[in-house]
Amino acid sequence: MFRAIISLTIITLQMVIITVTSYALPLKTQIEIDKTVVEAGDILRGDDIHALFTVRNIGSSDLHISTRSNCGCVTVINEERIPPGAEGKIDAIVHTGSLIGKVSKGIELITDDPDHPYIMLEVKANMLEYARFEPDPLPVMRPSTIKNDVVQVSLAFQDDSEVQILQTRSNVPWAKCDVIKQPQFNKYSLNILVYPTAPLGAAPFNITFHTDSKRQPDVVLQLQCENGIICTPKEFYFGRLKSGSSMPVSRIITLYVSKGDFQIRKIQCLDPALKISVDKDITIKGYRVKVTYRGGWKPGTISTKIIVMTDQPRQQRIVIPVQAVISGPERGSR
Repeated sequence: MFRAIISLTIITLQMVIITVTSYALPLKTQIEIDKTVVEAGDILRGDDIHALFTVRNIGSSDLHISTRSNCGCVTVINEERIPPGAEGKIDAIVHTGSLIGKVSKGIELITDDPDHPYIMLEVKANMLEYARFEPDPLPVMRPSTIKNDVVQVSLAFQDDSEVQILQTRSNVPWAKCDVIKQPQFNKYSLNILVYPTAPLGAAPFNITFHTDSKRQPDVVLQLQCENGIICTPKEFYFGRLKSGSSMPVSRIITLYVSKGDFQIRKIQCLDPALKISVDKDITIKGYRVKVTYRGGWKPGTISTKIIVMTDQPRQQRIVIPVQAVISGPERGSR
């Protein structure tokens, strides 16, 4: 009996040893990454951001990775295979030429680690303008008959080397700019004057500063002049309307002045499909004109106009073009 028990025990132990040595642990990929977010801080617009991520393979088989980004401003360079115990680099390059303000760009990391098949990486930065104008927002320009009635804007260059403004050019004959260098490094005062010959209404214009900077030789200041009565929008588009669609359809036109006051004496519209109503709005120093389409236009392109009569000698008659596209009823509709 005793021998039988011992013999059985030995057999059982042998079976256990055979079982353990017959099965090896399966190979497995396992990823470890040093960070998922890179804070790049303040970056001059136009400079590339190089965000570096370190990936380690702490598994027992080769780790395979790939990356993709939904932004065309991001280029990613990475190793595709990382052996066990090794590490690889992911270099995310963000091209900042078109970026403004605070930005955040995402990169999707795709791996064959079964526990982490997708990892989101992020690059954050605050974009600084190489040439910065103040105040922000820039003032709206208005014509003046007084020689010294100028608007002052400051221009500062973010550069370690001194930047000289060599030439100043306005794209319109009714505006000019005098440049005064300030004691502060790379800072200028710009004295801008708009003449009374500026066009009536709202008119955008720009001033170009040609510099000796290799980084950005030309710096452009974009401004807007408001003279007399401002009509927004200048041209009125109802959009694309379906024939027989639900009516009425309304849009708003705003007329205002930046300085002084004015009166609307009359509004003319010879198109019977349009109804006009006018409300004075003291908050904008002007009027809100409601244009309502009540139906009746035939399919096709519609062109008509609204004429606003005012008490201003230089803007007695303001013509506002009105357009719309009327499509026919859908096939099968009655």
